[in-house]
Amino acid sequence: MPESPLSAPLTHTCFDLESYAYKAGQGELPTIDASLAHATLNLAVEPAQGRLHHWQLEAARQGPTPLTPAQILGAVVRIARGRTSPIAFVDPMSRRVRTASGTVYELGLPHPAYAEQAPGVLESLGFRRGAGR
Repeated sequence: MPESPLSAPLTHTCFDLESYAYKAGQGELPTIDASLAHATLNLAVEPAQGRLHHWQLEAARQGPTPLTPAQILGAVVRIARGRTSPIAFVDPMSRRVRTASGTVYELGLPHPAYAEQAPGVLESLGFRRGAGR
């Protein structure tokens, strides 16, 4: 029986290797295909590539700068092992995101410093203040 994608270790996920043409050195950013954002309203029914822990959002071009909730689409999710392609869709009910490459990730707990810095962003992603403390 095949292993569930959620039980796969993070070393098997595809950060920065999502077969997406992003050339950071040349400043090229992919455009977000609008059909990806509207294909599914509920990401809970789609299998996730994995659950991300100790993550933070960054603007794809600027790196670690504070974001507002309005800047979530197009931002990337960074963890210690790498980053995703830009976010194309957010499902706050399931705390999942779909990236521009079409990959679905479940958001685990964010990096503690990021949680303190960006409470409005976390609320937009389905996290409530004080939950889990």
